[in-house]
Amino acid sequence: MNTEIEAKYLTRAVVSLIKLQGLIKDTFFSRKLSEKIYKLMADYLAVQSSNKDGFVQQGLLQKFTTDLDFLLELLQDLNYLRLVPISPLFLDTTKLILLLKLSSMKTSTTLTSTPTLNTRPVKNESIESSVSVKRQPRLSRKLGKSRQMILDFIKSYPDTRTKDIVREFSALSDRSVKRNLTELLRYGLVKKRVDSKAVYYSSIDS
Repeated sequence: MNTEIEAKYLTRAVVSLIKLQGLIKDTFFSRKLSEKIYKLMADYLAVQSSNKDGFVQQGLLQKFTTDLDFLLELLQDLNYLRLVPISPLFLDTTKLILLLKLSSMKTSTTLTSTPTLNTRPVKNESIESSVSVKRQPRLSRKLGKSRQMILDFIKSYPDTRTKDIVREFSALSDRSVKRNLTELLRYGLVKKRVDSKAVYYSSIDS
């Protein structure tokens, strides 16, 4: 990562996130945003202080990128729930997080393409990896991180009750989980059935 530019982006993003947190009246979401800011900074410092080999460094970068994805998803939820308005501050914060993510992904791609002693297997893995990287983000951009995680959970545990899904994702509010389930139904990725007033969800693929 370009340390100087990254540090500027991160500093501005953290300051903006803290300002946004000051606008949130809901204690749960205010605390949740605070936790995400702390984790983002901790994982960024881990990336910068790491002198490990490429595979370990790539793992640290992936954690940092995941932090950014969670923050973007959380900002969407905060705006959807009208806890923070769309404003110059909100848009600037989102832009800074996206710039950090872009830079992190570029660095990760560079590490992936770095040749190793075992050239042939790595080349084959690289091709498979690039295919999955092209497919996965497309789905992630459409679903968002929370919806993707809920979908994966439903795939692993078919015919799951709503309250069990809500319990599994207790870090999110009940409203947020139910909204994500509604979106998954709208995308045609899950189906639901009602039995004795209880609602059960299953993946369309299962």
